[in-house]
Amino acid sequence: MGLDRYVNTFNRYLRERFGERVARISFDTGIPCPWGKCVFCDNRVFVPPTAIVPEGHGWEARFVAQRERAAARYGARKFIAYFQSGTSTAGDPERLGALYRRAAHLDGVVGLSLSTRPDHVSEEIVRRILAAVPSPDTDIWMEIGLQSIHPRSLAFLNRGHDAADYDRAVEMIHRVGGDRIKVSAHLIAAIPGETTDDLLETVRHATAHPAVRGVKIHHLQVYRETPLAALFEREPFGLPGEEEYIALLGDILRALPPRIVVMRLFTDAPDDRLIAPRWRSGTQELLRKLEEHCEKHTIRQGNNGVPA
Repeated sequence: MGLDRYVNTFNRYLRERFGERVARISFDTGIPCPWGKCVFCDNRVFVPPTAIVPEGHGWEARFVAQRERAAARYGARKFIAYFQSGTSTAGDPERLGALYRRAAHLDGVVGLSLSTRPDHVSEEIVRRILAAVPSPDTDIWMEIGLQSIHPRSLAFLNRGHDAADYDRAVEMIHRVGGDRIKVSAHLIAAIPGETTDDLLETVRHATAHPAVRGVKIHHLQVYRETPLAALFEREPFGLPGEEEYIALLGDILRALPPRIVVMRLFTDAPDDRLIAPRWRSGTQELLRKLEEHCEKHTIRQGNNGVPA
């Protein structure tokens, strides 16, 4: 079971929910992010070139090809349509609803997941998402990019929203969607100027509402040709090494309620795009090291430092 012994991982959740391995296939609305000013953002890093826009000639065949690759690689027969690119709820609601519906009705798709900003979530979009899925059994996730609750950090990242926008979005999703939609908070760790206590305050705030069922966390990375890269070149700031970050994750896991599904703890980037931090280990090795750290320090998700 590996890390699943210590953490309520997304893979563990999906196995328990669907009884077998479930793979994600990347989709894209084809609409650029309406904000586009975050200092760290490089969409070439976040979205694979194989992401499918479900309209026009040939998109169904692309899905079938990716479904077959995922089946061969992971043994998966069930899939989540993951609209990962930018702000996937921004744009004409009627067109977006049609895109969601086409993806959600594909053979083998059992879930719909949408990544977005807290200031681009409306009641109409939430209703379109609910109408798009074919069955009450279809899993629906909305991943909301909060990153931090601290104004100085949001200003540093140039996010263009505040924590209150996140709170309003989560409450509205819960009011309109009820238990049908699960919210996942996207957070960035190791933002310059933040302490561990600052990060843990963000984690607790982001996961407090009952509609929030998941969290996605990764460390801040500096990508080439971004405003953050220019800032890093002018005034280099400290970023954690892999051992330091693993210890930080241990603190986060202790603070996370056991009900929260942990959807991501590490991220990687193409070597030609990444400036810093550059670690020795790849994602699988980092996950193994985190597992060892949890075992050594008796860490279980939500145990608040109390030995398991």
